[in-house]
Amino acid sequence: MNNLIYFPTPKTAPAPKHDVFIVGKSYQARWVGDADLKTEYKVIARTKSFVTLEIDGRNIGKKKIFLSDCGAEYCKPEGDYSMCPILRCR
Repeated sequence: MNNLIYFPTPKTAPAPKHDVFIVGKSYQARWVGDADLKTEYKVIARTKSFVTLEIDGRNIGKKKIFLSDCGAEYCKPEGDYSMCPILRCR
């Protein structure tokens, strides 16, 4: 006969939300060609899959949100090319 006592596992809380873009907050992007050069972008609106950014008060439009391996959001505000800056929400 099995003498093991089984306890039900408690329901775990949902995993904490990883870094996400927040409306009204500013983020800095680094450029691949010059690590000291940083450009600041402000999030003015967001949906589930897009973020609307502005730089120096100028709206640069909607950009697609991607998820990194660790679950943090990032986007490519200047387009998608080999040395484009990456805007991460950290």
